[in-house]
Amino acid sequence: MQAQKVNRSFGFSIGVGDAAKDIIAAPGEGKRIVLVSLIVQIVTSAAQAFDLADTSNTVKAAQFAASSPVGTYKLEWPHVGRRLTVNEAFRYLPAAAGNALFVTGEYYIEGNL
Repeated sequence: MQAQKVNRSFGFSIGVGDAAKDIIAAPGEGKRIVLVSLIVQIVTSAAQAFDLADTSNTVKAAQFAASSPVGTYKLEWPHVGRRLTVNEAFRYLPAAAGNALFVTGEYYIEGNL
């Protein structure tokens, strides 16, 4: 019998002076975060480019260019999810400080990998 996946939700705010930071902590040895949906709301014009990705910035969930317009951006991976690297966190990775935004979404954890 296969274990049922349970979606979890998250919400996170990024301030103008914030550097790189975890949005979802690393899930533990042999586990991976799988994103199901992601909503990014930019509330001030993004002065710097930024990525939303795993810790090593290998698997990117989203990339935003410098001076991205204020607005809401929605990404969904309803059937397969966006699988991040095993044992890594989901992070906000700016080119430099200067962005203000909210990040919300759903994810689940895959284990025994």
